[in-house]
Amino acid sequence: MLNQLPQLVADVATITTLVGELKTGEIEELHTSLDALCYEAIQQGFITEEQFTRLNQVYNVYHSLGGNGSGTKLYQQASQLPIKNTDEKA
Repeated sequence: MLNQLPQLVADVATITTLVGELKTGEIEELHTSLDALCYEAIQQGFITEEQFTRLNQVYNVYHSLGGNGSGTKLYQQASQLPIKNTDEKA
């Protein structure tokens, strides 16, 4: 078992690197979704209940993975818009 330790350490390092890269990629994907949701709401001047729920879901995961900065600023802008139910959108 002791002779397998160097390989196990190398494998853990490889997995750690891969997880970091996947996390970075996921943050970027979530940022893209966050941008789209925010810009749509900001452009229409209000946010629907459905958009607000989705925006919060995306932002919470984005933020928990370490995303911040411009995504947070957009989220704050969009989440302060008036909330309308879906029937009011039309």
